[in-house]
Amino acid sequence: MYDAYNRGDHAGALGAMDPAVVWDFTEAPDGLVYRGLGEVEKFFAMLDEEWEELRIEVIAQTERAGCVTSDVRVVGRGRGSGVAVQHHETHVWRLRDGRLVEGKTHLDREMAIAPC
Repeated sequence: MYDAYNRGDHAGALGAMDPAVVWDFTEAPDGLVYRGLGEVEKFFAMLDEEWEELRIEVIAQTERAGCVTSDVRVVGRGRGSGVAVQHHETHVWRLRDGRLVEGKTHLDREMAIAPC
């Protein structure tokens, strides 16, 4: 999913997700939960509007008991400001039949380990 997103292939990234995917960003500044592929697609479009460039670099991934924990570095440049940003996130994904069905973005890695 990350590789497809980084290539600008939103359809490919969405293809890794279950149609009823839930992606929880309540720890992030916008504090939203995206439900279903349509909302995630709108989220990707919003990111394209706000960021001149944005990529997710996977630092490490672990898989166990139907969950994948991805430690990532988000690197980008604001579209209007040109300001470069970089920060760490941990994404915890639950999988079913090889697809991402539920994800949560954590800004604190210690909080990310507990759910899986």
